[in-house]
Amino acid sequence: MPNTFDSHRLKHPLLNHAALRQRIEHLLRSDRPRHRRLWDYYRNPLTPSSTIATGHRPYRQAQEWGLPSRITGRSSTDSVTRKEVVIENDIAWRIDTMVDWLFGQPITIRSLATSPERREQIEAIERHILSSNGGIGFLQKLALLGAVHGFVDVVVKLTGNQTPDDEPNASHTQTPTSTACHEQWLGNSASADVDSAPGQSPSHAPDRPHQAVHVDVERDNMLRQIASRIRFEIVEPDRGFAIPCTLDPARPIAFVQLLDHQSSESAPAQRSFIQRLLGTQIPSENTLLLPTAGDIAFEIISAHAWQRYRGESLEESGPLDLNTLPLVHIQNVALPFTYAGASDVEPLMPLQDELNTRLSDRAYRLSMQSFKMYLGVGIDDFVDQPVGPGRLWQTFNENARIVEFGGDSAAPSEDRHIEEMREALDKTSGVSPVAAGAVRGRIGRLTSAAALRVTMQALMSRTQRKRTTYGPAIARLIELSLAWLDTAGLFHTTADERRIHIDWPHPVPADTAQAIADLDPSAR
Repeated sequence: MPNTFDSHRLKHPLLNHAALRQRIEHLLRSDRPRHRRLWDYYRNPLTPSSTIATGHRPYRQAQEWGLPSRITGRSSTDSVTRKEVVIENDIAWRIDTMVDWLFGQPITIRSLATSPERREQIEAIERHILSSNGGIGFLQKLALLGAVHGFVDVVVKLTGNQTPDDEPNASHTQTPTSTACHEQWLGNSASADVDSAPGQSPSHAPDRPHQAVHVDVERDNMLRQIASRIRFEIVEPDRGFAIPCTLDPARPIAFVQLLDHQSSESAPAQRSFIQRLLGTQIPSENTLLLPTAGDIAFEIISAHAWQRYRGESLEESGPLDLNTLPLVHIQNVALPFTYAGASDVEPLMPLQDELNTRLSDRAYRLSMQSFKMYLGVGIDDFVDQPVGPGRLWQTFNENARIVEFGGDSAAPSEDRHIEEMREALDKTSGVSPVAAGAVRGRIGRLTSAAALRVTMQALMSRTQRKRTTYGPAIARLIELSLAWLDTAGLFHTTADERRIHIDWPHPVPADTAQAIADLDPSAR
């Protein structure tokens, strides 16, 4: 592996062999466990377990990682029995509510081209580009990954030609190693004239109305076929990292993507023969065998070149004609002087652990005090005669007595502490249970939009703040897509024609006029 890029490749001191190996190992051994822990706290997946004693639930949950050993039964010093484990995932529904408020409704993308005809064409191909990559579902994935990990990276690629007999999403299911990089990055330079239907000159207008409809349909199909060449590839935080600029850490000059990776979901643990024989489980931190930096395949892209390596061997390389890094970096919440943004899950983890601890303690206390117990003192055969209605005992011991103990007892301080934990989760996340439709008790006459705004002011402010980061990111995705199509000669645009404006729907319309304006932006 050369120390730096040569000839047409980008030269940068952070792209030498030693720096890349160190950064990849840091990603595998430090960043990957952290990001998977954030995802596990959001998903809280169940892991079947065969080592739990009889009478307990035959599984463990991801959020048990933050519970004390006196509850989970995991201890390295002594044998602690497993108590009642109660996990109430207050993180997942809050994150889902944030995503629903940000991208729960479709957004409207308007082109800023000056010509009305040109603006109509550009808006049509922009809609097809988003639709071919998942539409509103793709945007919701971006919001979810950003809320969990704090940021998300999207690589914009130009795929090869797609014949009409191919499946509509065939080009989007290809892995980076299933097709040549030259076809992915550079595409086909064959031009397409979308201003005229096949077999017609641009100046020839249709003679009859049904011909005009036919021309519009053919043009729309052509735009859809061209738009299907654009592929938005979401790079999980645990398999990619950016090479930052020395002057601005938030602006990357290159991007490294691991091609040999495993999904974010927990993979089966690889255990030794002794562990399989004894049925022991590997801790969740070691469920995956981390490969070394010299054994994996990775790809480096910059504004002018791309390289693909297998270990230390360069397999493929070539120039990029886009002259800009085809990467869109989205911070969930903008943070200065950092590449990653602020995660919505990370500040909730300590509060979630404390809530789960108190719920587990209360469940164990209730299980011990759910039934009344009796102690017979000085009564013969007390054990053989169960306690029940009409049951009589006879004894000549004048000091005999029956002592009753157990049963549920009130714990106001415990209930208050649990409520305070829930309120702390509300304040930290900014998501009130009312926003998710969970209303407990009477909350007054909250029938107007103004009253709802007061109740959910924190969530609305957080949603508006996220729009300042996701909005420019969507505009950058569209800009890079149109730049790729222009470079390949498929759909020519200028830099000014690639600018867009996003109309965001209001989550809580103020009145009927506001609702109509959200449905029809032209009515504003």
